[in-house]
Amino acid sequence: MPSNLSRRATHSVRAALLALVLVSGAARLAGAQHPLSTLPLDDPAYRALGALERLGCAPARVSAFRPYFVGDVRAALTAMRADSSCDARVVAPLAARFFAAEVRVLAPIRDSLLERPDTQLLVSPDSPRLAAGGVLDVAFTGLTKGEYRPLWRDVRADSLGDPALRAILRGRGTWSAGPRFVATSELWLESDRRNDPLVRSKKLRDSGGFLDVSEAYMNGRLGPVVASFGRSSEAWLGEGRESLVLSAWGPSMDRLSLSARWSKVEARALVSLLDDVVLDEALDSLAKGTGSVRLHRAFVAHALAWRPVPRLEINVGETMLFTRRGAPVDFAYFNPLNPLVVVQNDTGRTGTEGRDNVVIFGGARAWIGRATVDGQLIVDDVQVDSKDAANTAHQLGWSLAAAAPIPITMPASVRVSYRRIGSFTYSRGFYSEAYQSYGVPLGSELGPDASVADVNVEAWPTSTLQLSAGAGRWLHGATRIERRPSESPNFHAGESFPSTRAGRPAVQRAVTWNLGAQLTNQWFPIMARVEFARISNVNNQPSTAALYVRTVVGARYAIRTP
Repeated sequence: MPSNLSRRATHSVRAALLALVLVSGAARLAGAQHPLSTLPLDDPAYRALGALERLGCAPARVSAFRPYFVGDVRAALTAMRADSSCDARVVAPLAARFFAAEVRVLAPIRDSLLERPDTQLLVSPDSPRLAAGGVLDVAFTGLTKGEYRPLWRDVRADSLGDPALRAILRGRGTWSAGPRFVATSELWLESDRRNDPLVRSKKLRDSGGFLDVSEAYMNGRLGPVVASFGRSSEAWLGEGRESLVLSAWGPSMDRLSLSARWSKVEARALVSLLDDVVLDEALDSLAKGTGSVRLHRAFVAHALAWRPVPRLEINVGETMLFTRRGAPVDFAYFNPLNPLVVVQNDTGRTGTEGRDNVVIFGGARAWIGRATVDGQLIVDDVQVDSKDAANTAHQLGWSLAAAAPIPITMPASVRVSYRRIGSFTYSRGFYSEAYQSYGVPLGSELGPDASVADVNVEAWPTSTLQLSAGAGRWLHGATRIERRPSESPNFHAGESFPSTRAGRPAVQRAVTWNLGAQLTNQWFPIMARVEFARISNVNNQPSTAALYVRTVVGARYAIRTP
C-alpha cells in the first residue's frame, strides 16, 4: 500500500508540475510552432530528450528518424505523462515550450492537451500565417598540440582546426496554411568556414566565411503520410547527428522524403541528389589517356521502424548510393516499394555494374525496467562465397550500447557503448562510389577502419542544466573515407583490424576523456566543454603518446525558433 500511495503522489506531482509550466510558459513564448515544422539537429531539445531516454523514458524516443516533427514531440510529451520513468524535472521545460505557445484559452482545454494523442491537431494554426526569427551562435575554441576532430580525418595542425572565434547567424522564415502545410527557409551566414564539415557553399568574396541556405523545405500531410521536399539534415537510427546508417555530419541534403506513422509502425523513404565527383588520372588512378570523368550521384533510402510494444523498437532498411555519367534519375530506385538490393540487378541497366553501393541495416532498442539497450548493424558488403571471402574483406559496422539511471537525488544516468566500423566499410574502388558526400561520411563520424569504446555519465542539477563526463578508447587504422584514390576491399581479406599499410605502418591509438556543462534553455543556451586525447602513432606513423586538448565555450541567442 505505501508503494501505491507513493506512485500516486508522484503521478499527481508530475501532472501538477506539467500543468503549472503550461500556464506559466504561455506568456513567454511568441509565435506558433507548427506541427509539421522540424527541429534542427542542433536544437537543445534533443539533448533533453536524449537524457530522458537514458533515464529509461521510452516515449522520449520520439522517432527512429531525425529531425523530429514538432507534432511528434508533442505526442511524445503527452505519452510521458503516463510513464513514471519520465522524470518531470527534465520534462517540464519541454512541456512549457512545445505546448504553451499554441494555447489561446488554456484552462478549458488543458486536460485535453495532456490526454489526447492527436494534440498536434488541437493546437495547430487554422489560418495562413507568416512568422520570422533568428539564431546567433558564437563559439570560442582553444586547441593545444593540434586538431583531431572530425574523427574521420587525420590529426592536423592548430591552423587547420576550428578557428578561435566562430560566429553563425541564421535568419528563418516560416509560412503555414492550416495544420497540414508549412514552408520554411533559413539563411545561414558563418564568419569562418575552416574545419566545418557542414559547409557546402563557396567562400563569400575574399573572406573566410560564407552565405548559404541551411534549411529550405515544404512539408505537407495527407492522412498519416507526410511529404517533405527541400533541403534539410537527416539522421536515421543512432542519436544526435551520429548514425552508422545515415548521419548528419555533412552538409544538408536536397531531398524528397516521405514518412508515414501509425500506432506501431513508422516508415520512411528518401531520395537525394549528392555532389558530383570528377575522377581524373592523377587523383583516382584512372587508365592513362582516360582524361577526366564527371559522375552525377544520388542517394536513396527506405526503412521501417516497428514498435510491437511501447518499450521495444525494431528497425530494418536499406540505402543505395549510385553514380551515372548522365542525370542520375532512376524511378525504379526512387520507388520506396522496390527492394534496392534486387532492382540493382536489372539486366536493362547495362554499363552500370559496380557503380551502385548498397547498404543493408538493422537495429533494435529495448527498455528493460529503467535500463536501455541498443544495437545496430550495417552490411555494406559481406562475402558468402568462400572464394570471394578468401580475396575480399567483409564490410561491416556495428554498435552496442546500454544506459541506466544512477540512483541519486537528481536525474542522472550512465551510458556505455562500443562502435566498430570495418577497415573498408563505406569504401569502394572509386571515390565516386564511396559512402560519402562532399568528402564527409554519410555514415558514422568514425569513418572506416575505426572503433570507439566509451563510458559517459550525465546529471541534471536543475531542469535545464546538464553536467557530463566521459572517457573512452579510440583506435584508427590506415583507411580514410576522403582519401583519393579510394581503397577497394579487394585483396585485403583476413587482414588485422584496425588495418595498416605501406606508408601507414601503425595503428593510431588514443585514450580520451571529457568534461562538459550545458544550459539547455531554448532562448539562451550556453555550453562549455573540455576534451583530452592522449594519442600515439599519430596519423598511423610510429610515435610516442602526446596530449591534445580542445576547449570549447559557446552561447546562442534565439528568437522564435521552432
